[in-house]
Amino acid sequence: MILGFSATIQSKTSTRNDEGIDVDTWATLKTVSCNVQPARLDQTELQAFGLTDIAANAKKVYLLRDTSINENHRAVLWDGTYEIRGINHWNIHTVFIAVPVQGV
Repeated sequence: MILGFSATIQSKTSTRNDEGIDVDTWATLKTVSCNVQPARLDQTELQAFGLTDIAANAKKVYLLRDTSINENHRAVLWDGTYEIRGINHWNIHTVFIAVPVQGV
């Protein structure tokens, strides 16, 4: 696997403001080397990740096995911020589906 890109993994912290409204902030958890590919998944692959559909501009991200990354995190790549939607931890590597964040 050629790890030619880097991704900043972010974790969410929710706090309540003075009006009782949840405010989310995203802090950097770590930066990882990865391989990024367009995600063109067929129905079988979608089921393997536990997804029903994905955005047309989603990406499949490969990295060395890292079980500290989960679906509650975000990945910041060179072209934007992505939600980590589906993740599989294999014996020697981890694969996740990154879907562009909608809104801010």
